[in-house]
Amino acid sequence: MGGRRKRVLELHRAFMVERLNQTPHLSLHGLWRNWRRAG
Repeated sequence: MGGRRKRVLELHRAFMVERLNQTPHLSLHGLWRNWRRAG
């Protein structure tokens, strides 16, 4: 029970940071949509 949880989004961090740097006003839904298209 308990313990450390694996960071699920760590593999996609660079993509998300890059998108947010390009479009700072991007919503979470918009970020998710961009990630799905690229994936």
